[in-house]
Amino acid sequence: MHQVASERKYSRAELLAYVLQDKPVAAAQDRLGGSAVVQTMTDIVTLLDREDVFSGNIAIFAPWGAGKTSILSMVSARLGERFVTAWFDSWQYDNKPVNMAIGLLRKIQAVLGIKDDDGSPFTMYLRAFMKMSSSAATLMAAAAESDAAMAAYCGWIDQIDSFRQRFGEALKSALGGRRMVVFVDDLDRCTPHNVIFLLETIKNFLSVDSIVFMVAMDKEVVKETIDNYYRYRRNFGNLYLEKVFPYEFSFRYDEHRYHDLIDDALTEFFPNKEHADKLKDTFKILPYNPRRLKAILKKLFFQAQYYRGTTDDYERFLTIVLATYFPDFFDALCSLDERTALNLIQALVIFRELSEGLFRPEDREQQISKYPGMAKFFNDDTLLDVIKLMDGYWRFREPGWSLRIRQNERPLRKILTSIALE
Repeated sequence: MHQVASERKYSRAELLAYVLQDKPVAAAQDRLGGSAVVQTMTDIVTLLDREDVFSGNIAIFAPWGAGKTSILSMVSARLGERFVTAWFDSWQYDNKPVNMAIGLLRKIQAVLGIKDDDGSPFTMYLRAFMKMSSSAATLMAAAAESDAAMAAYCGWIDQIDSFRQRFGEALKSALGGRRMVVFVDDLDRCTPHNVIFLLETIKNFLSVDSIVFMVAMDKEVVKETIDNYYRYRRNFGNLYLEKVFPYEFSFRYDEHRYHDLIDDALTEFFPNKEHADKLKDTFKILPYNPRRLKAILKKLFFQAQYYRGTTDDYERFLTIVLATYFPDFFDALCSLDERTALNLIQALVIFRELSEGLFRPEDREQQISKYPGMAKFFNDDTLLDVIKLMDGYWRFREPGWSLRIRQNERPLRKILTSIALE
């Protein structure tokens, strides 16, 4: 049930703790209802442990900016009370001279407190894995040149079947009866080769009964990566992910809390109710994205320190909204001369005001063709809605704008370049 406003009002301290922190949100600072998602993920892992079927990797799907890192961080903190946990930021190992899978194994080794020279089963496994990974290409290339090389390559091939078993035995010995959860973050930001390599290593070599990998990713990004990598297999991405991750979950924060946070922050930052209400109307149009929300509220907070309650201030706030949520359009707008920029904005507004059904296909293409390279902006309904809303506030249609342009006052350029603390 939706609570009354007085019960869900955020204090200034709560708002600033959420908005100004440049790190994953912890449970104490969670303002968007992430605790429900965290509880679900915790229950799943605990259930696997209780039923003694502790196997199978878990994928958490959400778009970029949706708060995946914060969710993983909160789940890790919760499960750390019962399980051995490790955190692997895959992006740190992307485009590095270190095999990403070896980086993952070294992270597990460090969490377990295993020394390189202790002769433990885990250390022996890691050395064997490193040797296998580094020698594979060399052995394959040399196999056709000599019988000895062919024998070495065949020996390497024969080891593959036993590697998962050897890892399971080594890990079980190192854990001493405990179980482990490894959190993998930012995989969807890595190069395609590393995405495929790490997923296949987890599936083929590291999926054993005493460990669960929980990987957060943007499904569409990773699926496209897989489809492109295996382009000879049509629509392979979904099947691939289902094979690697028997447990798949998507999440989205509580939208009531999301908009409550926006309303309370704007009311707190801007004492001018008219300006705060107009900004709230703008946010109702903008796409849901917690990371961009934090980014824009942070900028608005600093701008509010210089707030005088004037229309110029408000125009600057709108420009910050545009620059943060639609950076490609903002950059394009800044690259145009004053008159072309104004004409583009007016064309977008008119394009939105007219029903698409009123355009013949050739008329539609003719409108878009006037602005080479801008077609994607005409096809972005959310951007068109925001531009239409902002047009009334920016007063682009007033005849005075043309006069001011001729007098070289460049009013649009003044607005676009007046964003302090960007």
